Amino acid sequence: DSYPKFYNDNGTEESPVSNDNLVYLSSRQALADAAHFVSTVVVPRAHNQAKVRVITFGGSYPGMLAAWARLKYPHLVHGAVSNSAPVQAQLDFPEYNDRVSYDLANDGVGGSDDCLRIFEEGHTEIARLLTSSRDVDSREQIATLFNVCGGEATLVDRKNVSAFLGDGVVFVPAQSNDPSCDGRMCNIN
Repeated sequence: DSYPKFYNDNGTEESPVSNDNLVYLSSRQALADAAHFVSTVVVPRAHNQAKVRVITFGGSYPGMLAAWARLKYPHLVHGAVSNSAPVQAQLDFPEYNDRVSYDLANDGVGGSDDCLRIFEEGHTEIARLLTSSRDVDSREQIATLFNVCGGEATLVDRKNVSAFLGDGVVFVPAQSNDPSCDGRMCNIN
């Protein structure tokens, strides 16, 4: 299995795919799992246990975990390299969209000023149609074009519209570099 396993209070394995097990999917649990792995697998298998040094690495959410692992388990994690990790959570994070805008205009990752302009104009038009219009046809057209779950009815709720405009219109992999990708906007030249 490629997904993590969860064990109930009796020590028997349970499927991780259930609402009851979602309580275990937290940053605290991820840190505890990492500490358990280091103390039960890494250190015991080392040739010279006294000289084992563990350094965690990560970017974005994994970067937060890397930094927090060093903070919470200094006896197990001797250093952390944390890149682009928003360790101080905030509700609205417009700086991320600034980064995406930079990437859309950056020719080094397949972007251009024209690409950014088209992106901005498209978002403006979609926002106008969804926020200032009671037009069912406009919502239906957008829902169909972007394959919105629940169709037009989903785009009646302001919260759904806000989430769609913020995250659903287009995915820009601004924080990744996939060497196997050969398309535009997915790999640094």
